[in-house]
Amino acid sequence: LLLARPADLVVESKSSATDAVTAMDRASEDLLVRMLLADGATDAVLGEEGGERAGSSGVRWVLDPLDGTVNYLYGFPSWAVSVGVLVDGKPTYGVVHAPALRTVWHGTAGESAFANERPIRTGHVSELSSALLGTGFGYEAGVRAIQGGIVAELLPRLRDIRRGRAATVD
Repeated sequence: LLLARPADLVVESKSSATDAVTAMDRASEDLLVRMLLADGATDAVLGEEGGERAGSSGVRWVLDPLDGTVNYLYGFPSWAVSVGVLVDGKPTYGVVHAPALRTVWHGTAGESAFANERPIRTGHVSELSSALLGTGFGYEAGVRAIQGGIVAELLPRLRDIRRGRAATVD
């Protein structure tokens, strides 16, 4: 669905002028919800675009149907669909699919996580000066200014900072 991006995509703002939402965000969420509840499931759903649907099964799906909407708008391939599931309130499983990057990450709580079926691990860095930090920034200008100040303080103490991909891809 998302790879078939229409040329005339209409962009709206959510919390601020830099916080975009499109019909593709909403269509992706609608498709995910229909798929997850197709067989009459009584699961709860929390979607970024559509709000919350109550359920009675003890299963709650948490959806970001298009993380990295601004990247998507600019044709930058770092955007993804993110789906997590809680069972009886406990995070159980999650998957992030970045179709344009041809990558799927998934993991089960307490077990290994994978990228395209290869195990992934966190880095083993013992000193802050060797750390590579991936981060993102808020949408409101005042918050971004504060975050920029924090980054300015951290940068001399780290190996480097990366920012450019969707949060779920990072």
